[in-house]
Amino acid sequence: MKLQLPSVPSKEQIKTLLEQRLPQYKYSFRGKMVVVELTSFTGAMVVPRKDGVIINGNFPSMGAMFVYIILLFGTGILVGLLIWALVWRSGQNKVRDEVAGAMQAALGVARAA
Repeated sequence: MKLQLPSVPSKEQIKTLLEQRLPQYKYSFRGKMVVVELTSFTGAMVVPRKDGVIINGNFPSMGAMFVYIILLFGTGILVGLLIWALVWRSGQNKVRDEVAGAMQAALGVARAA
């Protein structure tokens, strides 16, 4: 999901804004991204760009991503994707939507296509 912003806040400002609006999550940085974590396997990534921010549901830790990749190749690509879709996708999308809603409310912007 992409949010168009007239001026893009820094990753530190994004983290502070989200900590104030959504205190139930844990926040950290990974490179240029802000990582939003609900559980080890459920979270979102907020990536500031020059024209806005991109918010994606994702595995918040590298360990969880590694476990998923091993599961993906161990069970086969199709079965691994099916497991992801049934088990983790809805939670990751819920976190993504909550983060996007909080940022939209705080910054007063509309979602881009």
